[in-house]
Amino acid sequence: MEGNTEEGLKCVLDGNFSVLSITPKFSEVLKFSPDEVIGRKILVDKEVLEKLKKFGKFRGHAVFLDSNQDAVHVECSIEKGENYEVKVKSYFCVDSLLREKVFQKEPDPIMILSKDHTILDVNEATAKLLKKRREELIGEKCYGYMHNTTCPPEGCPLEEAKVHGKSEAINLISTVFGDFVVNVQEVEEGIYVHYAIKEAAVLLETQNRMISLLKRYNRILLTTVEVNTILMAGSESEETLEKVAEKILEIEEFHGIMISVGVENGKSTLVIEKGEVNVPERKLVSVKWPNSFVIEIEGVKNVVLPVKYGGVKGHIIINVGDTRISDDELNILKTMANNIGMYLESRNLDMKREMAHSYMIEAMADFAQLVDRIRNPLAVIMATAEVEMENEELKEKIIQNVSRIQETVRKIDELWNKSEKLREVLKEK
Repeated sequence: MEGNTEEGLKCVLDGNFSVLSITPKFSEVLKFSPDEVIGRKILVDKEVLEKLKKFGKFRGHAVFLDSNQDAVHVECSIEKGENYEVKVKSYFCVDSLLREKVFQKEPDPIMILSKDHTILDVNEATAKLLKKRREELIGEKCYGYMHNTTCPPEGCPLEEAKVHGKSEAINLISTVFGDFVVNVQEVEEGIYVHYAIKEAAVLLETQNRMISLLKRYNRILLTTVEVNTILMAGSESEETLEKVAEKILEIEEFHGIMISVGVENGKSTLVIEKGEVNVPERKLVSVKWPNSFVIEIEGVKNVVLPVKYGGVKGHIIINVGDTRISDDELNILKTMANNIGMYLESRNLDMKREMAHSYMIEAMADFAQLVDRIRNPLAVIMATAEVEMENEELKEKIIQNVSRIQETVRKIDELWNKSEKLREVLKEK
């Protein structure tokens, strides 16, 4: 904002509002030489011109154009005598603000407005939208073109900013050109930028995209919970992983899945494939657990989730097409992969326990046979000693030793019974 209240900021306009004379200082503000400006129409504010024609005087803000056709906003008084005498109290050169902000290069429509909605300047995007030349718009009221009305519309952000003393206001406004989100900012006292007019359709598209992402995030989260339920109820690994793969593919952005576990030397002992999987396993041999990543092959994105828990090692590959997976979604999928690893490790332990149970049964059967083999000869020895041996001293020693052996066999039987109870407990588990 540049201000000056010196007597040097004056000019005289004839009945057609052409310059008759101008002071050097005002001529300098308008970037004209004193001779160049003579005869030019530099007052372009149509509302001010109408008031001058009707009342012969004006006091307030008016718009002039400089030699570059940039708007100069002035606070002035104009009195009609023989001609129109203009006295400028202060001025604001719009171009100084606009050039700093690269005003004309902005792709969205932008207008510079006075507090009474007078257009001080517009960028190319605004002129294109309104289908008018820039020079035609300067000095007009913005609502006349945007709303085809004679006053500001309800919900006008500029009015809201003025009434509530805000430096910025934003609102969704319907215009003759469609719905727009309008952001108005006060950049200097009484000067507003009708800035970054954004079509509501773009805003709604962004909003819908965010809602879509949130819905997908929730679906992935819910799917993880449902996968956990399947894992908790699962017994056979292959059948359970088949159900898990089908459940994951219910997410519409996921087009295929491969669950590969037991990876050793580049080969997998169990592979489940559903849908479209376009990543050869050989490309994953170099995976270093527990890194997760997204690889792209022929334009198709694939999320790779290593599976590692205890002795379990493998990976899950999900074909997500052209969908961009966020870090939060990737973290949920990592959790799902970890849960699958925990399930497979528990299944490994179950298999080992079942194998141990089987070995115990075999060992106990062999043990029982071995005890019988000991018990039967002892009975024969005892009977023979009692009936046929005449040497009492020797017979007594044999019977004592056989009795000790029988007591040992009895204790072995007790241990066997305890083992049998343990076997039943393991069987129930």
